[in-house]
Amino acid sequence: MNGCKVGRAEVSNDPFIWCRERLLVPGNPLAASVLFVDADTQSLVLAVRAVVMELAHISELSHEPTLAMAKLNWWREAIVENRAHPALEALSAAGGRSDPVLGGLLALCDAVEASLGNQRFETTEQAWRQCRTLGGIATQIELLALEPNTNEAAVEAATELGAAGYWMRWIRDIAGDAHQGRWYVPLDIQADYQINRQQVIDQTGGRTWVGFIRTLVSVGLERSERAREALMAERLESAFHPLVTQALDRRLAGMLASRPERVLKIRVLPSHAGNVWVAWRRARQLKARR
Repeated sequence: MNGCKVGRAEVSNDPFIWCRERLLVPGNPLAASVLFVDADTQSLVLAVRAVVMELAHISELSHEPTLAMAKLNWWREAIVENRAHPALEALSAAGGRSDPVLGGLLALCDAVEASLGNQRFETTEQAWRQCRTLGGIATQIELLALEPNTNEAAVEAATELGAAGYWMRWIRDIAGDAHQGRWYVPLDIQADYQINRQQVIDQTGGRTWVGFIRTLVSVGLERSERAREALMAERLESAFHPLVTQALDRRLAGMLASRPERVLKIRVLPSHAGNVWVAWRRARQLKARR
């Protein structure tokens, strides 16, 4: 099927090189966070994130539901049958084809399919649950890939941590989504701040735009901090990378809250050099606690 299989002439024979070329690019916080992951687990983190990224891109095809479903069905079969694809080959080579990982990837396929509809959220809690089923599952998969027997409390904390990161990226992309016909702002927050999609498209935002963005950011930060504390309490080696990533999510949150008006006009992207500094500092703190 066009767009699903990747020709061998187009990529390196080494699936890990393919993963690095796809993921470790400017603007992707993973290019900073993965630098501080131990060498023996770095390949597995990259492989998991490469598969997750391929699935996440399908959610961008909401305007082409037939193509999106064809891609999703291909990936469901590919995950189960371990078909030829660099990301799946990297996952196998890194030892990541455990039952919890495969189950998580299939659950992520289901979540992406659900996201293709014309979604509307009545409450903030409904919108948060959506973030859990996308970003939360992605972080959960990474944790289980590194430690399949992770306890439920740690899995729950990792899921919340991933949801918070997804929430911040959703805030960052509100304007872009609005222009693409996607509007996920919960009705309760819309009512509180009198914000609608057309205002965002027109780049006006309204008088309450600053409070609107800062309220959204504060919701994500509060849950992110609770999840971070819970995950740190577990003292898991497998939680190292998610906790480094959380520091980068906090950096993005700070940039969004400091100048909310920019969200209307540009896609706010922290610099790579700044991300490396923040990731290094968090990695150093975590290693000091070991």
